[in-house]
Amino acid sequence: YKDIKRLKESFLEFASNTKYKVFGCGDDLNTKEIIKLVDGIPYGFGKENKIRADNFYFDGRFSCFDLIIEDKFINNIKIPLLGRHNVLNTLSVLGFLFYTEKDLDKAIYCLKDFKGTKRRCQVKEKINSITFIDDYAHHPTEIHNTLEALRLLSPNRLFVIFQPHRFSRVKALYKEFGKCFSCADELVITDIYPASEEPIKDIDVNLLLEEIKKNFLKPLHYVSKEKLKKIIPELIKEGDFVVGLGAGDINILMDEVIDEFKKVGFKKES
Repeated sequence: YKDIKRLKESFLEFASNTKYKVFGCGDDLNTKEIIKLVDGIPYGFGKENKIRADNFYFDGRFSCFDLIIEDKFINNIKIPLLGRHNVLNTLSVLGFLFYTEKDLDKAIYCLKDFKGTKRRCQVKEKINSITFIDDYAHHPTEIHNTLEALRLLSPNRLFVIFQPHRFSRVKALYKEFGKCFSCADELVITDIYPASEEPIKDIDVNLLLEEIKKNFLKPLHYVSKEKLKKIIPELIKEGDFVVGLGAGDINILMDEVIDEFKKVGFKKES
């Protein structure tokens, strides 16, 4: 898609061809606009949504909220998943079940044991006081939401390793990437994962670093893909959540970092 206008037109066409009801996040302005045009059902945290979450909190294990549909309290919901973004995902499913007259109570009961999917705040390994986490987040909003959710666990620090995905995505969103890491305490950017793309002139890690520096005033590093397993164990500290983010092969790179950390441990203070 060349611009947001064409993207919205495509989603509007898709929504218009839906035979039953369209559900969309009413908290997102672009989605909200499409939902109105197709007489769809919005969900979210905002009071104007037909399906909404109220009184959200994290109790140390569960994300908890009141499920409200058409301004009526339905039930208190508990999900063993972190963050407001997972609450939004849950709202969409529960709303669909409600409007298609499925067994909502059974779904609510089953939610408490739902473990989520791989590569979504997936704990890869815990070694002493260090927790290594892998997440597929590769868009700015995803990244912010994931790090905000991990903050709920009160880590000593969030040490983040981000592998950008696709040159075209960096070109389109580098300004947004510059603002999405505020929840991190230390940030490492590694090489762009090209997927199927050829490099684009002037679109590289340096562009991303310069934009991030405008907003992120905490420790920031570039580490090449090949050197991650050597450098990362030298930077992390006791109590850190070491979080790998991206849609490329960052999960494999994290395995290499973990293996190296097992060998060398913490860097000794001089």
